[in-house]
Amino acid sequence: MVAAAQTADLSIEKFTFADPAAAGADFSYFMFVSNNGPDTARNVRMTDVMPTGVTFESAQTSPDGLPCTFNPTVQTLTCNLGDIVAFDGVFVEVSVRAPSYAGTIVNTAGVSSSTPDPNPADNTSTVSTNVVQYNLSDLAVTMTASASSVLVHRSVTFTTTVTNLGPHDAAGVQLTLSPPFLADIISLKTSRGTCTQTTDSIDCALGPMPTGASAVVTLEVKPQKDGFALTFASVSGYGDPLFFDPNPNNDFADVSVDVNYPGNANPAFTKTTTQIISQQLLIPNTCTGDYIYLSGMVRQVVSSTFSPGEFHVNTLTNYNGLTGVGLISGTTYRATGTSRFNRSLNLVFGGFFPYAFNQVENVRLVGSGGQSLVLHENFHVTVGLDGTATTVVDNPVIVCQ
Repeated sequence: MVAAAQTADLSIEKFTFADPAAAGADFSYFMFVSNNGPDTARNVRMTDVMPTGVTFESAQTSPDGLPCTFNPTVQTLTCNLGDIVAFDGVFVEVSVRAPSYAGTIVNTAGVSSSTPDPNPADNTSTVSTNVVQYNLSDLAVTMTASASSVLVHRSVTFTTTVTNLGPHDAAGVQLTLSPPFLADIISLKTSRGTCTQTTDSIDCALGPMPTGASAVVTLEVKPQKDGFALTFASVSGYGDPLFFDPNPNNDFADVSVDVNYPGNANPAFTKTTTQIISQQLLIPNTCTGDYIYLSGMVRQVVSSTFSPGEFHVNTLTNYNGLTGVGLISGTTYRATGTSRFNRSLNLVFGGFFPYAFNQVENVRLVGSGGQSLVLHENFHVTVGLDGTATTVVDNPVIVCQ
């Protein structure tokens, strides 16, 4: 009896978040290579020829460690993906730099295997990307406090300064503030535009901002409990479809103030840690039978207060730097908003360090077609004796709405 010849239906899907892409700026191509069966695909190889004017920078695979090499002579990336069993896949991210001029770039990636493929029509995938000359506006935000420590029920003023470092004017600037927890807001003023207050945040539409211009927002509060008063700020551009910030690292700021009761012989000590949590996740979306690739940066501020007999921690987590795309549907998603978390520990009864706690996050994802999903994941925060904190994220799950 002669065994039936093995076959494997390989397919590749290619996409990018950058459409349009900024001229001269970095962006990424994403490829999902899958084996639709019925047998294992042996010696799978993916190739990607860089378009004219595009500069290759790096390639990363998931699972990690699969070898990729780039030949600059023929501008071709080759990734040897090994064997892919039936109904499994490999994800590849290719980081590149766009041409320095406007236009359209076309990129095609292909996949092959030593196992016969009964359906070669889906072995290539092409993406066309518009490259535009964006209005580059490096928006920067800084924060200061009128005092490093205050007494309970005494006012303290937080000053937030937003500056357009150029090189181009910004058509509109949006500032978001997270006011201190357990503090009464006494006054809110801005030198440019208008500010509105909601339950958990303050949103300031600062309007157009020429290169070199600044806006100053002052927030006066009265803390109602000892510990600390923490404020977090983020700035972004709006009102201009060609806005692009070439340096997003200075788009966030925070400041913390120690708060104590009068006559306290052992005043509270506060330590604040600001950290950026890099995320690259491939999550099944059981709501639609899709797979969502999430990538970007989550920014988190952890303030830990040590006072006699008590430890208190307050976290602020901002998700504006996290985006996603459906590998099958092509739907793009953006995470928005800021979450808070507060916890106290009695050091007299069973307190210990390093202190670790779990923070369950439910992040709303808004899709390009109006879809709404929730990303459920766990944040494991560990606070050391010196008050510094580290965070690890795991168990991401998409929750249907």
